[in-house]
Amino acid sequence: MSVLDRITGGAEAFLKEHWTRSPVLFRPMDGLPGLPCFDDVVRLLRSGVARPPYVRLEGPEGAPIPPSLYTETRKAGRTVVRDFVHAGRFAEHIMRGATAVVHEFQLFSEPVRELCDALGEELGETFTSAVFITPPDERGLALHHDNMDVFALQLEGRKHWIVHEKTGPTPDRGRIVPPSAAGPVALEVTLRPGDCLYVPAGAPHVATSVDGMLSAHLSVGGKPVTWRELLLDSVRRVLARPDFDGAPNRAGTSEDRLAAAFAAKSALLRDLLARDAEEGTFGTRYAASLTAGPHPPTGGGDPFAQTLTALSLLNGDDWDGLRVRLRDGASVTGTGPGERVAVLAGGRRVETPERWREALARLSTGPLPLREAAAAWGADEVRALISTLIRHGAADLLKGRGRRDGGDTPEGTEV
Repeated sequence: MSVLDRITGGAEAFLKEHWTRSPVLFRPMDGLPGLPCFDDVVRLLRSGVARPPYVRLEGPEGAPIPPSLYTETRKAGRTVVRDFVHAGRFAEHIMRGATAVVHEFQLFSEPVRELCDALGEELGETFTSAVFITPPDERGLALHHDNMDVFALQLEGRKHWIVHEKTGPTPDRGRIVPPSAAGPVALEVTLRPGDCLYVPAGAPHVATSVDGMLSAHLSVGGKPVTWRELLLDSVRRVLARPDFDGAPNRAGTSEDRLAAAFAAKSALLRDLLARDAEEGTFGTRYAASLTAGPHPPTGGGDPFAQTLTALSLLNGDDWDGLRVRLRDGASVTGTGPGERVAVLAGGRRVETPERWREALARLSTGPLPLREAAAAWGADEVRALISTLIRHGAADLLKGRGRRDGGDTPEGTEV
């Protein structure tokens, strides 16, 4: 059973009736095993590992409380740490009515990180998380809407939510909403531990802890990739080409000639964007955008661990079975005579030395065995080239045999 099925009791019905459209309450019978409890959050805050800006306090009226009022200075070896959270002062502010927020909670909790990854894969958005702690009978944040689709999982106490109807397109950013500007109430409900409330991006909402209980909930939010972001990504990729290097010569050039040159560059941009769309790389780049959030995927997909492992293998001499390939969406430009050689990856242009031209031209045709590359260009050059590509997110190192039919498509395992 998928994570979304466990939360909603039926992913198909949820996607059809509520996803991106309307709020809904879920009371999962089995819950989500392994998620943090309130005591886990308290231990994290007492440990001092989570520090500003990951931890913040907001006063009862919504004004941020300066970190200097709830942090202290400590030493870590010879290093002075000036923003170590003082648990006692932090708790005092909460008891006076402040709301505490721990941002990017998936960085501190493996189960929450796995939850974010699983929801991201199922729903096609980049998910992050935060924990909100609100003192008894206090409102959390003012009426606002988010630019994220949010699942609020109640961890401790009770919290009363009022969620208004979503009346417009998905917003680019979260905003405070004047009560007079909010639409009709779509759902009013009190969450208890184990409950989960879904709030779509753009739906104004406000929540208050009730029944004299301190409230804590985990907010897991997915940010949709907007059309504006997708189109800007395509434009940046095209503008990274050498065709758009340089600047117009305005001195001594007539306005008519400048206008004609601008029109020519605009026409080239239009044609290249059309070609980019026709090449069908949109799906690959869209999928890649879902892993661009502030938390790495877990397990074997962790890019940090993959990079360190790959660089470690490159440092050794045992290259049997190792191959390098360009990542999906990465490409090599300028392999022709007289052109500047570069690699395009993730909207960035990585300039490379002229001596790597032949190796990059070969790599652009398919996975390249490291032994073959070392025999052709030398182990040191190959090591420098591949480590550069890996560090810039342009290539992966594969370990294992290729296809049995001798083709270029790899069946190895990424390292």
